[in-house]
Amino acid sequence: MWANQHIPGLEPTVSVDVTFLGGEEAARELLRPLEAVGAPLRDGRGVLALTALGSITAEPTDPSPGMSRAELLTGLGGDAVRALLAEPLAPLLGVQVRHLGGALAGESGTPFGALEEPFYLYALGVPFSPQAGAEIRERLDRLVAGLGANVSGRKPLTALAPGESVRDAFGPGALQRLRRIKRERDPHGVVRSNYPVAG
Repeated sequence: MWANQHIPGLEPTVSVDVTFLGGEEAARELLRPLEAVGAPLRDGRGVLALTALGSITAEPTDPSPGMSRAELLTGLGGDAVRALLAEPLAPLLGVQVRHLGGALAGESGTPFGALEEPFYLYALGVPFSPQAGAEIRERLDRLVAGLGANVSGRKPLTALAPGESVRDAFGPGALQRLRRIKRERDPHGVVRSNYPVAG
């Protein structure tokens, strides 16, 4: 679900982006309740090749400035929904809530472990100026604070943002093991990353 901010001349919108690994008829039946909401601005439902999955959300592929924050949510009950809708999204460009679960919730054999949280929150703003950047950061902080106990406190490594570290992704035991492997296998630091396990 992607909820866009109000842009002059445009009404706020919500989009539902889904994938279904089955037949088209079964997928349309599962999505039929959405038709009761009203006429859509755009209906992009259809069969896609695996190579076209990246086009579902129509996200830009060219580099551009952005400030984001991601959180794993333990639930999406009424209190969480009210927190998400408590005030206008501006100056954020959008807030996305992704449904997890399924195979993601199973034991992965990775240092991160099972992705047990059922929802993933992603919020984004475009800092066109230093002032806009400060306003976006404040709005991101308020958004997450409003969700309270619904925020699990851990993040996938791929969701880390500037100012965060691998401590936000891995537990102490896993991080200790990763650091030991790093020291043993790459003592000269040849392999580098944006969020190094060595600290």
